[in-house]
Amino acid sequence: MLRRASLLIFVELLRICITMVNTIFIAYIFGATATADIFLLLYNLIFRIGERIRKSINVTFVPVYINYKINTSEAKTVRMKNAFATKMLFFSILGMFVYAISSPYWVKITGFGFVNESRTLAVNLVWILSPVIFFFVAFSICESIFISENRFWIPSISSVFSVLGLLFGILFLVKYINVYGLAVGTTIGTLISVIVSYLFLKRSGLHFSLTLDRWQKDEKIVSERLFPVICSNIILQIVVVVDKIFATHLGEGYSSTLSYAFNISMVIPSIITPAMLTSVLPTVSKNLAEKDYGSFSVLFNRFFKHLSFVIIPICGLLLLLGDSVIQLLLHRGKFDNTALENTVIAFNYYLIGVMAHCFWVFVAGILMSMGKVKYLVRSSLFFLVISIAFDSILMKYLGYIGLPLATSLVFIAQLALFLIFLVKDSRFYGFNGIILHIIKVSIATFCMMLIVLKIKGLIIKTDLVEFSYLYQVLELALLVIIGSASFMFVSRCLKIESMSYIFEVFRRVILRRI
Repeated sequence: MLRRASLLIFVELLRICITMVNTIFIAYIFGATATADIFLLLYNLIFRIGERIRKSINVTFVPVYINYKINTSEAKTVRMKNAFATKMLFFSILGMFVYAISSPYWVKITGFGFVNESRTLAVNLVWILSPVIFFFVAFSICESIFISENRFWIPSISSVFSVLGLLFGILFLVKYINVYGLAVGTTIGTLISVIVSYLFLKRSGLHFSLTLDRWQKDEKIVSERLFPVICSNIILQIVVVVDKIFATHLGEGYSSTLSYAFNISMVIPSIITPAMLTSVLPTVSKNLAEKDYGSFSVLFNRFFKHLSFVIIPICGLLLLLGDSVIQLLLHRGKFDNTALENTVIAFNYYLIGVMAHCFWVFVAGILMSMGKVKYLVRSSLFFLVISIAFDSILMKYLGYIGLPLATSLVFIAQLALFLIFLVKDSRFYGFNGIILHIIKVSIATFCMMLIVLKIKGLIIKTDLVEFSYLYQVLELALLVIIGSASFMFVSRCLKIESMSYIFEVFRRVILRRI
């Protein structure tokens, strides 16, 4: 599973790198303007909702599919797969048209700070982006079948085309049709993802076929889990963008700076968490299908420890180097000093809750695979309400700063509530080991931060303008290398379980090659 997770992390890293390139270009071309506010808000709503639908299908379809493979005949498994695909594609087409037709109404609700001209632009962009919903559902069905068969390479590579499409729009379409080129490129890229994944699925002999037969009770098991999970994830995605919606009321540029800050703060964590969750999902599903709760508990605890070992030091480094990273990535073109200052402020406040959000994504995925869908729907509605309340109150008293702070507080509340739920579940053991592990990792991270802070203070600054960009790159790289090395050294001294596990894996690989 470590090799599987490494593969997924590599592909996710490629996808996130392209996403960051897209963000840099958008900031360079549009800066923190009303146009950037509109596109980024819609992109975060439509594209990210599509991503959440994709994850919802994975964590609900994969466990049921594996359960059918183990406990029923192949004919029933194929029938369930085809019926499920038909139903999902039908409802996605219906949802796509409803979403597009009703766009004037929800644009008025979500972008209540936009002027009339901006709302017209937003409605037009919605019509162009609306097919993304259907394409994501089709791609997700293909991906889930691959994952159920423990094949990860093809769906991972196919997912990269969605962000490549946006890059294509930036490089070749923006100069002709302005911001509409971004929407067209995104839609084309997502379509290519579907085509490539289905062609490989068909070539592997695993493809699904649409059926007009009456849906059987086999397929209802997936539907009963899936639709509440999708509703929960859509609500939670709205929770993520609530602060950007409120920011449209503050004036031009505030919503886009929040989007830039949030996207950068989630770059590294969004590579690690989904990859680890996807890699462990088939095994977890197999344990649940066989009612092997002991192995299930051991696996959950091990991966939670590994996740904390990666996420905590990353957040520590981002806290120290975030301002340098944002300046290096975005501070050029139409992205002026005001936008830079606002983005750095938002970034620092987002980091308060980013770590909690990463843990929550992992825990929520496990709960979905366990079928705890009613709990997820109720909790997502609760978080939406408190998100709106936090944003309203903190924006009133703290202004712009209150919006990212409110989002971080919601993330922390999400993780706390879900962990309390898991602690009460008798199938989970070893939480004391997890707590001790997190304490050790936090100590190692704190030592790393002290070392990096000391080295950063000793570095001599230069005023030579022609070398300023190169100097920033080298300084950032040096601090990251020193921070990583010091963290690994302290972790080894503290005998942290995850460090010992990684060290043992590398030792075996080296000895095998020798």
